[in-house]
Amino acid sequence: MSEDLVTAGAAEAAQRQVRVQLISQEEEIALPESTGPILVPTGLRRYALSTLVNNLLSSEKPIPFEFLINGTFLRTSIDEYLVDNGISAETTLEIEYVRALIPPLHIASCDFHQGP
Repeated sequence: MSEDLVTAGAAEAAQRQVRVQLISQEEEIALPESTGPILVPTGLRRYALSTLVNNLLSSEKPIPFEFLINGTFLRTSIDEYLVDNGISAETTLEIEYVRALIPPLHIASCDFHQGP
């Protein structure tokens, strides 16, 4: 595949939009029901979706989120997910968001010497 086709495909994906319904099982981070479905570019990935949810929640301190579609964590762009799973961009996607698990910080270990 030529580089021009790849670039054109990426540009097209960035311009396409899909209707999504963002939901959460956690009451304290759930969006109001009045939020309803919203149109988002299909080129969005986890980080951009996380920023979007934080903006909708008006979070003072950003919360990192993970996103699930049909019970599967989103590890690609929305567009790649739609193509890989044969889902039309015309459908309304229900995307569940959960707090991302942050790996624990490494705490320096102490060297214990047991006597001489």
